[in-house]
Amino acid sequence: MTFPKQPVIDSLLKVLSSVADRGQAKFIDILMDCKSYTIATKYIRYALRKGFIKIAREYRGRGRYPIKIYEITEKGRKLLEVFEE
Repeated sequence: MTFPKQPVIDSLLKVLSSVADRGQAKFIDILMDCKSYTIATKYIRYALRKGFIKIAREYRGRGRYPIKIYEITEKGRKLLEVFEE
């Protein structure tokens, strides 16, 4: 089944595939794939709220905010499978 591509879905799938390809990904890894800070933050928040990704670890780095490591969930993996077909 082929779905029409839409910018919103493409951006969400880009975030999910970025995390899925690496197993676990930091924000900077997702940002490099999305190439836009706004898109990366918007869709990471959305994916976290909907349960497509989860925070696997969180630790203090040198900066002001903690570093979060994201991991794809089973729900997110299923969504990727549906759109990759």
